[in-house]
Amino acid sequence: MVAMMVIGSFAYSALFILVSVLISHPIYFGLLYAFIWVGYIGSIPGNIRLLAVKHYVRSLGAHWISVGNIAGYNASTPGDAATVLAALTVGLLVVGALVFRQKEFP
Repeated sequence: MVAMMVIGSFAYSALFILVSVLISHPIYFGLLYAFIWVGYIGSIPGNIRLLAVKHYVRSLGAHWISVGNIAGYNASTPGDAATVLAALTVGLLVVGALVFRQKEFP
């Protein structure tokens, strides 16, 4: 469970760091994403869940944890989930750093 928290916090931190350098009021995006997007997307059946970070974190957890609600989660393969989370984290951090450099040092 601790590994899931660390992996998820890296992915979400990278997403919110990029958003914070792109827009002037990132709190609105964060609230919309956390309460509306993730909550709404998570309740829709089908492949639309693939557009939320939460799906990939839960996919890793479904293969690591064998009890509770998360054990029965219809998930992606652990390799796919880990690849998407790693690529998303690195990609968002790189783009965020480039945008920050452009805005801070024109």
